Amino acid sequence: MKRLFTLLSAIVMAGTLAAQTALWQQAPQPVRQLKNTHRAVAQGQSWWGYATSSDGLAGLGVRSADTYHCAIFVPGDHSVAGGKTIDGMRFALMAPNASDVSVWIATELPDDLSDPTVVRQQDVDYKGPSEDAISVMLDEPYAIPDDGCYVGYSFTIDPMTYQNDAYPVLTNGTDTPNALFIRTETVQSSWTDLYGQGFGALYLQLLLSGEFEQFAVSPSGIGTVYSAPDAANTLQVTLTNYGTAPVESIDYTVVTDGEEGPLQHLALDEPLSNYEQTTVSISVNGMPTATTVYQMISVTGVNGHDNMAEEPDCEYLLVTLSEILERNVAVEEYTGTGCGWCPRGIVGMEKMRQTFGARFVGIGIHQYNTGDPMYLGTNNYAQVGFTGAPSCKLDRHATLDPYYGSADDICDDFRAEMAVPALAKVALSAVWNSDKTKVDAEATVTALYEDANYSVELVLIADDVKGTGTSWRQQNYYSSQYSSSQLPDDLAPYGKGGSLGTSTITPSFNDVAIASSYASGKNQAEAVSGLSAGQSQNVSYTLSMPTKTTLKSAIKTDKVFAVALIVGPDGTIANSVKVPVTDAIHDGVSSTTVAATAARESYTLDGRRLEASQRGLNIVRTADGRTMKMVVR
Repeated sequence: MKRLFTLLSAIVMAGTLAAQTALWQQAPQPVRQLKNTHRAVAQGQSWWGYATSSDGLAGLGVRSADTYHCAIFVPGDHSVAGGKTIDGMRFALMAPNASDVSVWIATELPDDLSDPTVVRQQDVDYKGPSEDAISVMLDEPYAIPDDGCYVGYSFTIDPMTYQNDAYPVLTNGTDTPNALFIRTETVQSSWTDLYGQGFGALYLQLLLSGEFEQFAVSPSGIGTVYSAPDAANTLQVTLTNYGTAPVESIDYTVVTDGEEGPLQHLALDEPLSNYEQTTVSISVNGMPTATTVYQMISVTGVNGHDNMAEEPDCEYLLVTLSEILERNVAVEEYTGTGCGWCPRGIVGMEKMRQTFGARFVGIGIHQYNTGDPMYLGTNNYAQVGFTGAPSCKLDRHATLDPYYGSADDICDDFRAEMAVPALAKVALSAVWNSDKTKVDAEATVTALYEDANYSVELVLIADDVKGTGTSWRQQNYYSSQYSSSQLPDDLAPYGKGGSLGTSTITPSFNDVAIASSYASGKNQAEAVSGLSAGQSQNVSYTLSMPTKTTLKSAIKTDKVFAVALIVGPDGTIANSVKVPVTDAIHDGVSSTTVAATAARESYTLDGRRLEASQRGLNIVRTADGRTMKMVVR
């Protein structure tokens, strides 16, 4: 299916793509991986940069026609680059309307490229977007001074027509000191260090010359590993070659809580060139019992020689669970009727709902605009950390677009999260009080590892919520900016000419959060702490239904559900569950009122046929469903 926001798809100039407010923003999804990013190096040369890979490059920008300057700082005493000479550099630029491209080196961040602090500057013949990195050899190499230097590139965007013009600076990886300095001539005229803002490192690599280690490999990218007791697990380990020699094999050990295992040998399928990365599979076993330990892959040798890498080890957490259970995935979406791009969130949430069924636990948090009749006060729900709509988080990990996810399809991100086992077992019951103004919820949480601690958050959500009046109208920017034929099939109805192709629509809203265990900004439900593997604890809380008439009248009580979110110490969701709210249970029996529409009508309850002789009756059954009687009202 064709993406709406492809590399060269038009965007809207009259507003932001995601209705976000921060000055620097990343594009809704990454661009494609670059090809041919590595060239052979001469003797005594090596590539180096804070961004080690071209995988998953993300666009960053101010969403305005402007002149951009971006740079990294190279300390004079850097463990790799210190004392070296810069022979060239490579970077990536995929903005169709970029011009006046140049690279430069400066001793200070320059206010103008004509400043005397700029010691090297060369124009770049930019021919437009390409899957190849832009490589530039300096006319005159530059020795990195003891005080270090800034290396950067500049360009102008005019006009801003495409998404890649709005987010033209490409970054990836994790935040690293000295790795992302940026400014523009108009919108952000002062240099800003974006370290710690979650944007990663500037994709800019330097071709250095000097003395380099020949054999140097660093492992990375393992993360947390989950295992059943004594089970074999395959780790996907990223290897980066910082040495000048192609890597053909490595020797490594697995270290568990400081205890080193036997030396193991791994031959690579293909030689790994200088500053390239590859992913290899390494097998490790879970611990005999449910516990949590730190392990480490330590690369000791490269091609039979000692590994001289600065970071030869990669530590990760091995969590051995008492049992491996499927995890439901909680998808919290930030949305609102005033957000004109939020129809794609409606479509994305429905796509996950239909694709994954009960494994999808959707929670639509209407906090974008206070005029939304489904607006849920910010003190009445957890502070999840959203800044723009539409956006979502899967189990409270990274913020994603609710339609595209991290790349092309939010369902791909959902599958990846779903593949992680549950870190807690949870069961939930939820029953109405007599007048259906409150819901008594009880969650049973069972630990799957030792000394487990969880927060328990309880939420009420409603499906098929629909009201009348202007406040219920959902803004729809797609109707004015895209024809139906320009959009993917599931978004096409919202474009001009589509069945929903009007500036506002009045849909039925699903997964609407209408109440939670938060009050005054704090979770009021009891926490669970210090559980042993297999030990359970019950958490009860009474949730109140909305009292505001506009929303209350739009809620169908037979389409209200309760959700339990089991939140781990790191703030991510260990597991979740969603159940319908049922009728009250009294003395072991539950009652369901059925309104008859004609005498002698037939009814079916729990698979049994009942005959009604009155216009209304009350059917009472025991909790096990075996004994039933009809009580005439």
